[in-house]
Amino acid sequence: MNDELVKKMQQKVDDVLVENKKLIDHEKKLEKRVKTVEAENSSLLKRVDADQANIDIMKVRIAELEEEKARRDEQNEYFKLKQRVRNNQWKKGAQNVYDKQSAGEFDW
Repeated sequence: MNDELVKKMQQKVDDVLVENKKLIDHEKKLEKRVKTVEAENSSLLKRVDADQANIDIMKVRIAELEEEKARRDEQNEYFKLKQRVRNNQWKKGAQNVYDKQSAGEFDW
């Protein structure tokens, strides 16, 4: 009976050792996975930082382009007004010539 009890205990010890080895192997796999995920996370954080820097640069460029557009729009408005004034002056001059011609003051 003593031998049988020893065999049972030895079998239980062997089972526990096998289970322990499985757990150790699983733990090692998990540690590798954690390291891999941490490396990927680090890489992604670096990319996020680089992308954020590019976004900031693009925001500045957009602001510059918007300022340039506003300046050009102001210039265009100025030239449109200037052209209207010239057109009105030309129309007045043409009307004066027509009026003088109609009055007989202007001979061709």
